[in-house]
Amino acid sequence: MTRPAMMLVMCVLAALCCARSAGQLDETRGAVGSGSADGAGHAWVVVPVPEPDDGDEEDTNRAPGLRVGGALLRHVPPRLGDGVALPAPDGRLAAAARLGEAPGWLAASGNAVFAMTKDEDSGRWSVGQLRAEPRGYRDLWQYLPDRRLRILPAFEAGGELLGVAALDGRLHVLERDDNGVRRLWRLDRRGWVQVVELPNAPDGEPTRQALFADEFGLAVVEVVGDAVRLTRFEPSGESGSVRVEWESRVAGLPSAARIVGLWRGEVVVREPAGPEATAVSLVSTRGRVPLAELAAPERAGFAVIGTTGRLVAVWSDSRETDELGSGLPTPGANLPISRIAELSLVTGRVLFEGDGRGAAPVSQSEFRILALLLFLMMAVMLVVVLRPMPSGEVIMLPPGTSLAPGGRRLLATVLDLTLGVLIASRLTGVTVLEAFGPLTMPLTGQFSVLPLVLTLGLTAAHSAAGEAILGRSLGKLATGLFVARVDTGPQGTPEPGVFRAPTLGGAILRNIVKWLLPPAAALALSDPDGRHRGDAMARTAVLVAHPLEN
Repeated sequence: MTRPAMMLVMCVLAALCCARSAGQLDETRGAVGSGSADGAGHAWVVVPVPEPDDGDEEDTNRAPGLRVGGALLRHVPPRLGDGVALPAPDGRLAAAARLGEAPGWLAASGNAVFAMTKDEDSGRWSVGQLRAEPRGYRDLWQYLPDRRLRILPAFEAGGELLGVAALDGRLHVLERDDNGVRRLWRLDRRGWVQVVELPNAPDGEPTRQALFADEFGLAVVEVVGDAVRLTRFEPSGESGSVRVEWESRVAGLPSAARIVGLWRGEVVVREPAGPEATAVSLVSTRGRVPLAELAAPERAGFAVIGTTGRLVAVWSDSRETDELGSGLPTPGANLPISRIAELSLVTGRVLFEGDGRGAAPVSQSEFRILALLLFLMMAVMLVVVLRPMPSGEVIMLPPGTSLAPGGRRLLATVLDLTLGVLIASRLTGVTVLEAFGPLTMPLTGQFSVLPLVLTLGLTAAHSAAGEAILGRSLGKLATGLFVARVDTGPQGTPEPGVFRAPTLGGAILRNIVKWLLPPAAALALSDPDGRHRGDAMARTAVLVAHPLEN
């Protein structure tokens, strides 16, 4: 063979090797994931949906006995919260969307995720976006648009996609055309625009390369032989420039090693450490530093969360219903189980390994507290309602007064409650609607009973204090009503224009019944003298004064 022909063959083989290595970044991982380098620290992973296998074919990227039926977009909520949602515990997973086809690339920025799927017929890459918004209660999230992706302008690929990343809410794509020229594109309001063109590698074509984002910006990670190079983009107006930030020699980097992402300027690398294990290491100017080993298979989707310094791996597994306990239908059937592993890139400590935890609208502790409060309220209400009232009791209204009409009493009640709501919302730091707790859950998503109990307790306290001192709460003062004792007492009937305010114990008793036992207080609607059980027990009534005739 002549020398030119031999060189041609070597070039063809090298090109095939490079194409195969670049394609392996997406083909062999089985699932695709991306973590946010900015914002609160969200992560997203698309995992194939396992279904019972018919046994016709095998795939080493799947768990035994499973075949792929669509894909599920999983959301890893922020472990440190976002100022509105509470921090999610380790292992928390949420189902964001069901996808008919697994995307080839994911990119996360802030609370949004971008998914790119290739149309094999046209070669175009469709782009969809999903956002996670807090529901305002604990660590629950809602995903917009609901049950679908927001369609964005498609990317007209002129060559091969090398990497996808998002930063500051903008999607970026690194593409290599048929001539080997690499270009960085950005999606903005005008559509896809070219940002910068990357120069060719001076020491040979990279065998592996990908685009990533971290807190310092966008970067391209290249593997050329035994060297790992990090190239940064320097933005300048609408375009930018390129500079090599560092290059490190890493001897013995195995071909099975995969670049997962960037964290604080260091490259996160994973490689198989067994059938169901993955070794994680960091590559920087110091070389390669082994970090830890995760109980995550090769088919898992990996994502680096820059703001919290975590690496998460999510995958689907199968488990027989017999292993999950009795009471489930179809004994012996395989059910898909979401699994997650979390690793701290700061300390190298494995934070969680096991089944993904779902978020329940009501926690066990909240349910127990609510059940206990309802039981106590029912027991006390039965005692109050069934308690026999004094028979033949005669009430004596002060001269020039009459029982207050229901409309003005209702207005006074609303005013007193408004003051209690404002105080409770200020003390707890919640909104006025959230101060009502479970009563406004359809509007606020809040289920906690603490704001509601505090609201009712404060309302009962300031009403009892005002009635015991002045005979009027603030609401009754504004509506011209007052609370007075209506028993005869040792002094007999009071003088015209004079009324006896309830005792401190009586004021507290009537307000406890009114605000903490609303069903018992509602019996005033059917009482002939318009008094609820609290008034009857305190021997009081809500009155309105009338001018006396001469």
